[in-house]
Amino acid sequence: MRAPSWENTATLIPVKSTPSVIRTLRQLWHALTTPPAGIAPELWQALCTDLPLLRHYGTADREALRQLAMTFLRQKRLVGAGGLQVAQDMRLLVAVQACVPVLRLGLRWYDDWSSVILYPEEFLAPHEYLDDDGVVHHETRPLSGEATHHGPVILSWADTLDSVHDWEANLVIHEFAHKLDMRNGVANGMPPLHRDMDRTAWTRAFQHAYDDFCRRV
Repeated sequence: MRAPSWENTATLIPVKSTPSVIRTLRQLWHALTTPPAGIAPELWQALCTDLPLLRHYGTADREALRQLAMTFLRQKRLVGAGGLQVAQDMRLLVAVQACVPVLRLGLRWYDDWSSVILYPEEFLAPHEYLDDDGVVHHETRPLSGEATHHGPVILSWADTLDSVHDWEANLVIHEFAHKLDMRNGVANGMPPLHRDMDRTAWTRAFQHAYDDFCRRV
């Protein structure tokens, strides 16, 4: 199975419009034509019980995640592929986990794409890479998740469920962390930093935290 095209080009946008303008207009249109995404209290309570990561947050942070998730569901399209029907509880499970990396940043960090695609299980994705000899290789391999630059996040629903209880390999958080990384154009583990942050100091702090994480794992 191949992932569908991430979105249709808007035919009524002037040709000379910049990508950021087009993106803003699409988001505005989607917001105006999409009903408000509320979360039923019983659905939220069930999620708080079943999703282990929510147990690590206090009341204020849980409420912040709930609000972010509602906005996320208003702004992003979650669609099924490969015959998968996406129910509201599935949408909420993905949305809450997707909002974890931006809890302190805000959803504007996800503003350069619009869709999440859910497959029932692993999906086949075409890739090409350049080897050390300069030869370009094309291959198709099964994936449980993929984040594409300016495109959708693609997830296997079976692997999403399997990783809910695994902090070391949470599929949704992993793929959405890639989205933050891609904000500066390259998926290299170095996300764009705030203006007042020093690149060298950030790299040193991150390396220290990563080495500590590896020792503990």
